[in-house]
Amino acid sequence: MPVRKEQKLISAGGQALIEGVLIRTKTHYAIAVRSPKGKIITTRKKILTHDLSILKWPIIRGIVALIEMLTIGTKALGYSANIAAESEDEGNWWQALLSILLGIVFALALFKYVPLLITNSAAKYSPQLAQSGFLFALLEGAIKILIFVLYIVALSFSKEIRRVFAYHGAEHQAVHCYEHRLSLTPKNLGKFPTMHARCGTSYLLFVLILSILAYALLSNELSLWEKYTYRILLLPLIAGVAYEVLKLAAKFQKNIIFRMLSWPGIALQRITTQPSDMQQREVAIAAMKSALQ
Repeated sequence: MPVRKEQKLISAGGQALIEGVLIRTKTHYAIAVRSPKGKIITTRKKILTHDLSILKWPIIRGIVALIEMLTIGTKALGYSANIAAESEDEGNWWQALLSILLGIVFALALFKYVPLLITNSAAKYSPQLAQSGFLFALLEGAIKILIFVLYIVALSFSKEIRRVFAYHGAEHQAVHCYEHRLSLTPKNLGKFPTMHARCGTSYLLFVLILSILAYALLSNELSLWEKYTYRILLLPLIAGVAYEVLKLAAKFQKNIIFRMLSWPGIALQRITTQPSDMQQREVAIAAMKSALQ
């Protein structure tokens, strides 16, 4: 059934899984995965809520949302992998925690340390770069964005990852369809683009761009490890600000300024989302309907 005009929409978003989709609302999240036998397996869980008002403040709420999505998303990926292996075991919590920690270490090394190391080395041969905090941060940011884009492109050559990207597209189409108050059917989902303004791809790009402005305020007199430490300490603040920018960009999509801010992320989604087929849309629909119960 379509959502009636007088009926209030619930904020929904999600992510792609292995042969599946996760859809999350403020109170619940649902996972739908297609098993090797073709059956769609769904599960729905309540999200632990918090009553502390400070956790709902702007910027802080973005940090909280990021931590929650990392935890839920990693566990959901493990669950979908088990379904693909014909096992409905959700795995142990410590396995999900270990995956999160390893992922964070890898990301901090590849997207934080490597660009900083390259820029710091280049500054030894360029007095202008060594003296200007803005130029230093700009070059570091450009290298970081280049590594990120190349990383995404490299992943897209994998057949398995392209299927995940197709489920990513189906997830966005399900959200579009719901937000336009149409019946959740595979045909209706096909009317919408695979890109969405609130996508995590756009969020990550906002983090990378905002980091340039934040790091430009740091002194170039700091040692390499001091610079790296400050960058890690500033990351939660940057992530929180990026969350607020993403929400504003999604809310004011007709505004020329926010459209320009959203354009890089939308453009990159042409890689991280791929056209979905009818079966993939069915999985996204199952996740959406379960989450909205």
